[in-house]
Amino acid sequence: MGGAECPTDNTAPVVAIGAPEEDAVVLMQQAVTGTVRDDNLLSYAVELERQGHPGSLECRSRLRGPTTHASRQKNCGW
Repeated sequence: MGGAECPTDNTAPVVAIGAPEEDAVVLMQQAVTGTVRDDNLLSYAVELERQGHPGSLECRSRLRGPTTHASRQKNCGW
């Protein structure tokens, strides 16, 4: 009996957040931009929370399906 082998991927994806800048204080609607690159990327998720309020996910962006590169903009406001 034969079967397909699943390759092991121990390499983390390359991720870059373009905006907002790290530790930025966001006071109004802000575009969240970034990219992720991985030869075996199946999906990604971006989840933001209000500082000091763990679990307060207020903006989500998800992509599922085979791809090697993703670039998406999501507008988030509090």
